[in-house]
Amino acid sequence: MVPAGLADLMAQIAGPSDHWDRPEGPLGPPAHQYRLTRAERELANSHYRMGSKALARHELDRAADGLGAAAEAGHPGALFRLAVLAARTDQEPDDVRFLVVDAARHGHGDAQRLLVPPGAMPSRRPPGCAPPRTPRTPKNCGRP
Repeated sequence: MVPAGLADLMAQIAGPSDHWDRPEGPLGPPAHQYRLTRAERELANSHYRMGSKALARHELDRAADGLGAAAEAGHPGALFRLAVLAARTDQEPDDVRFLVVDAARHGHGDAQRLLVPPGAMPSRRPPGCAPPRTPRTPKNCGRP
């Protein structure tokens, strides 16, 4: 049994739940291209967690090290947080956008939403369906 004081401390260290804290994967759509072992995914996830904590404490060098290592393994959350880090360190807007695009490509939902032009509605068509060109649209593309 864990003493109450230690349990409280552990809860504070853990922080709030993080959607991309996935020690066992999956890390996103192109994850199969990285061919990581379970141990490598767990290590990438640990880098992500440590880099995220460093970013929250404004320890930018440590954040860059941890998030960079996780991003090299294709971790979507790390790619997105690297974009945050790049913005905080006044990197070129193209560099920030590149990281957001890469995070979106890896399945990061917030990154995907950031790439929708202002005022545009996200498409409800399944991926791969072209926009309709005629009044008739195949039923498998989400239109009646």
